[in-house]
Amino acid sequence: SREHLAHVARLSTMGEMAAGIAHEINQPLAALGTYLAVLRARLAGPDDRPASPASEIVMRAEEQLSRCSAIMQKFREFGGVEGFKPASVRLCDLVDDAVALSLVRERDPGLRLSVVHSEEPIVVFVDITQLKLVIINLLQNAVDASVARPGRHVEIETTVTDASWAKVAVRDRGDGIPASVRERLFQPFMTTKPGGTGTGLAVCRMIVEASGGRIWHEPSKGGGACFGFS
Repeated sequence: SREHLAHVARLSTMGEMAAGIAHEINQPLAALGTYLAVLRARLAGPDDRPASPASEIVMRAEEQLSRCSAIMQKFREFGGVEGFKPASVRLCDLVDDAVALSLVRERDPGLRLSVVHSEEPIVVFVDITQLKLVIINLLQNAVDASVARPGRHVEIETTVTDASWAKVAVRDRGDGIPASVRERLFQPFMTTKPGGTGTGLAVCRMIVEASGGRIWHEPSKGGGACFGFS
């Protein structure tokens, strides 16, 4: 249902935000730990025992720093995909259900949405709810990118790669992704939308990689962007 999908989306977004915050905070914590270790070594006496009250303060600071690091590790664990429940499903059915749940056609009747399925049946073993979330996210991004363009057209295609991987590609005819941000598209808090949170693509990456797949972006032929995963 849409309510369950929205709940999964909220949990996934919270998890990715927590992991992103932990990653950003861990870097200065690691640097602080190095500085404290150097300071403790300089203040230590000949037998490596605290030589002054300052040495004792440094040791206490290191203890608190260890506590902070442990808390950040919990944040990173929270950022993982929990409750992964894979099941077999036809890829065409999964995509069609995601399109229906997105309500794109109902909300935007001026949009031309094409869904092109592989002629050969493709069965995948995935967490159905979470993969629907990925497709809806990529579809909505494509629709948003096409808002100001004439002849608005978004295409979803399912195929099998040369390596026999199932593949889903979502293409738009928008302005495309600036080259300056392409390498950071799937990082937490990275966004090209005014007022965007920068969590959508990061959540998509987390779900796809937890499924054993990969997600990518490439310029779409004829202009716009193509986001795919396999």
